[in-house]
Amino acid sequence: MFTLPSVASGSALLFVLVLVVLAVALFQNTMKFRFPGPILVLRRFVVSDRPPDGVLVDLVGRKSGFIGWALTRLGWNPEVTLRVTRTEAYLKQHALSGEVYEVAPLQHVGVVRGGYARPIWLLFVAIALGLFGLTTLVAGPSAGSDWPRSSSRTSILYDLAAVIGFWAIAAVCLGVYWLRKRMFLTVESGKTTISCGFKRSLIENVTADFDKVLRAVDIANRAVVEAHVAPTYAAAVDQRQPITGRVAAGGRSTDSPTFCTACGARMPAGQRFCPACSADQE
Repeated sequence: MFTLPSVASGSALLFVLVLVVLAVALFQNTMKFRFPGPILVLRRFVVSDRPPDGVLVDLVGRKSGFIGWALTRLGWNPEVTLRVTRTEAYLKQHALSGEVYEVAPLQHVGVVRGGYARPIWLLFVAIALGLFGLTTLVAGPSAGSDWPRSSSRTSILYDLAAVIGFWAIAAVCLGVYWLRKRMFLTVESGKTTISCGFKRSLIENVTADFDKVLRAVDIANRAVVEAHVAPTYAAAVDQRQPITGRVAAGGRSTDSPTFCTACGARMPAGQRFCPACSADQE
């Protein structure tokens, strides 16, 4: 004789279907993202559009963990530095065994990219454990109306402890998923890619937020545009030398375009103060 499935079996089937749908959706979303390079712990992250030393973005990182921090302090652990100036972007890898430099002139940079990622598998585990705990909680009373009388107190306590344990682990996974944000900054010049992935440092107390990454991308992109439009301006600002006039053919002196040393706006001929930021050019 055909009988309808119990609520417990229906809950288990729904649980399996939800897991399959989540697995497919999360897998497809993960396949669209590739995190570049190794993940470093921040030691310094400074972004400025008017730097006194000409460094727009200054990012220094090390390997994660207390041992990595201790070895870095001793100079035995690799340290990575990514810097963007008004003329170039370069990546320096420093260790006890030596140093390696990668330099890309901003005139040849085509893409400045920044972003972040979280371990999405932790979100999947949290949802699965939460649903499994809910299924366990619903399946017990649904086994029959005499469930409290036919089950011993020990079994009931075991079931409740399992549900609490599932939900507690799910909460931990959600917390780690939310806090474990990994960010990256990438500068691409042709086939050369200067990239650095990083996360916040608890030991050095260096924070990393996505708004700061977006600001670094915006400032670096403006420097790239200025280097493409006015390469002589970028070189002059980085070397702290003013742009002087040149002698044209025929002996008449003509002035080349000048730009504000503070904000980069084009300066009218013979004007001392910038019309955009009022900075003194002398």
